[in-house]
Amino acid sequence: MKFIFRKPPETPKGNFSVIQNRIGQKVQSGTERSMHRLSDVLQKKTRHYSRKKKVVLLIILMIVLSAYNVWLMTRIFYIPHRQKFDISTILAPLKISPGVTGTDSVYQGITNEEYQRIMQFKNYLDSLAGNKRTRPEYNRILLSRPGLKDSLNLFEYLYKAQKKMVNPNDQIVNPNN
Repeated sequence: MKFIFRKPPETPKGNFSVIQNRIGQKVQSGTERSMHRLSDVLQKKTRHYSRKKKVVLLIILMIVLSAYNVWLMTRIFYIPHRQKFDISTILAPLKISPGVTGTDSVYQGITNEEYQRIMQFKNYLDSLAGNKRTRPEYNRILLSRPGLKDSLNLFEYLYKAQKKMVNPNDQIVNPNN
């Protein structure tokens, strides 16, 4: 029957709690030592004060701290309420709002001209990256606009998906990885 009531071996988790207790005890003893040192210093500075002077100082301290607490509590009621966020309706751009009243603007997708312009910019970036002299300019552009290459790749993918040039199940490939 002894094997049923055997104490399980100590796990690393148990060791962790022992270490945690030791650290806690060291922090507590260090805090107590610093509090004792502070009280000794204050005792030395106020040793020559009379009992009456100590009571007056204590009363002044209580009045000052009480006035501060009252000020904090009443301040809540007198501060004007400021709204942290501007809550307003979000309007979709006209270009993608189908059938907006007063306009005939309906989203037509990415136009060929837009695609060509973005591809020229992507080729320009690639040419900057390929030359040692212009590489710092390329790095500066990418640092000031994080995610630019991903956005260009996504734009290209969306255009090709719109033209049905890609399989919709394909993953967007990041050329930087």
